[in-house]
Amino acid sequence: MKLTGLLAVFKEVNSLEDYVFGVEVGLDSNARKNRLGNIMSEFIREILEESNIKYEKNVKIEKIKSLDIKTNKNRSIEFVFEKDNTMFLLQSSFHNTHGSKPDTLLDSYLTLTKELKNQNVEFI
Repeated sequence: MKLTGLLAVFKEVNSLEDYVFGVEVGLDSNARKNRLGNIMSEFIREILEESNIKYEKNVKIEKIKSLDIKTNKNRSIEFVFEKDNTMFLLQSSFHNTHGSKPDTLLDSYLTLTKELKNQNVEFI
C-alpha cells in the first residue's frame, strides 16, 4: 500500500467508510484535489531526502538572486535544489481536467521555462 501511494491517500481521509462509499469523494472535489497535490509533494520530498539532496521548499522566484526573471516574479517554486552544478526548480500540480486554471498554469510554466533557458537552471 505504501509503494502504490494508497496508504498516503487513506492517511488524509477522515472516514474510510465514507470515502469507500463515495460520500466524501462526491462532496469535496477541491479537498480531494488538494489532498492529491499534497500527496505528490510529500512523495517528492521523500525522494529528495532519500537521495540526500538538500532543498528549499516554497521559495519565491524573486528571492533566488541568481535568476534573471521578468515574469512570474511572485510565483513560489515548490522545491529548489542543486545537483551537478545545475539548479532545479521543481513544481508539482495535480489537474485531471481541462479548464482555465490548468491552461493558465501551463502557459506560465512554459513562459518560465523560456526565461530560464541558458541560465544553467532546469524547470521540472
